[in-house]
Amino acid sequence: VRLSAGGRRLRLRLTNEYGAHPLAIGAVRVALVGPNGAVVAGSDRAVAFSDAASATLAPGAPLLSDPVALPTKALARLRISLYLPTDTNGCTCHMSGSELAQVSAGDTTKDAGPLAGPATYRAFLSGVEVESAAAPAPMTKAWKEEKETVANYAVIFSSAGDKKRAAELLPSKEPL
Repeated sequence: VRLSAGGRRLRLRLTNEYGAHPLAIGAVRVALVGPNGAVVAGSDRAVAFSDAASATLAPGAPLLSDPVALPTKALARLRISLYLPTDTNGCTCHMSGSELAQVSAGDTTKDAGPLAGPATYRAFLSGVEVESAAAPAPMTKAWKEEKETVANYAVIFSSAGDKKRAAELLPSKEPL
């Protein structure tokens, strides 16, 4: 996965939003990838969910990992390895992930060699959030009848539920 921005920590957003059954996550690892496709020495990190190495995503739900201390630069490449110990009953996938994916039997999350698989989809990963060392810049939000500058917010609205969440955060305004 290629990052747009760099920072000091990151979080992974896993998804079972199109799943009809619970999705078991046995282990997740993230690492920087070098130009040759291999993991950069010393960059491999375990990913936790509420301090646990494994988790279960409910049907229709996303899951955000705990922050992972992994300094990254803009346009860095990551290897994100998932161990799925049980049948996934389908896939919440990004079919044109434009990155190489490998499907292996068993827990291969600690393997560091270049990927050799033929798949180019992104399974069960819907995003990577990068925590910047810089303070968030003020942004302007447009509302129905006025514009208001809101300091220290870094918000990306990307789904139908975002309008509802924005209304909950700022109940006196209705977002466009």
